[in-house]
Amino acid sequence: MNAIGDPPRTRQNIVMRPVAQLLGALISVGTALIWLGVVWLPSEREVLGNFAVVGAVVMLFIALLGAMAAIRGHGNFMIGLFLAAFLPVGAFMLWTTEPMYRWLGLLNLAYFATAVTVRVTRVEDSEPAGATGEGDMK
Repeated sequence: MNAIGDPPRTRQNIVMRPVAQLLGALISVGTALIWLGVVWLPSEREVLGNFAVVGAVVMLFIALLGAMAAIRGHGNFMIGLFLAAFLPVGAFMLWTTEPMYRWLGLLNLAYFATAVTVRVTRVEDSEPAGATGEGDMK
């Protein structure tokens, strides 16, 4: 018996959640590699300037946090990281002419899709914490 509001424990949920977690982690690693290229390549640093390199390092950190959140299956945190990465930078990157930067925006949107999938397919334990008899201090 599931708690009120919990999705049913179906075969689709059991299969889709690990797939979404893996895809979210892979997308985050891909995004981190692109941001690492932006920081590392001298031609990109000249185009962006010093302040934008600091922003790229922050985005690299957010991408790595996103990979860890995806592996752990924290859907709400994944959505928060998407908002932190997409609203200031990712939305702008979708409209640039440079293909490398456009991929950043597209990967952010794909990450959002995996975050929503992880959030929707969460499976909670149906038993309350004290129902198994663990933790009784008699």
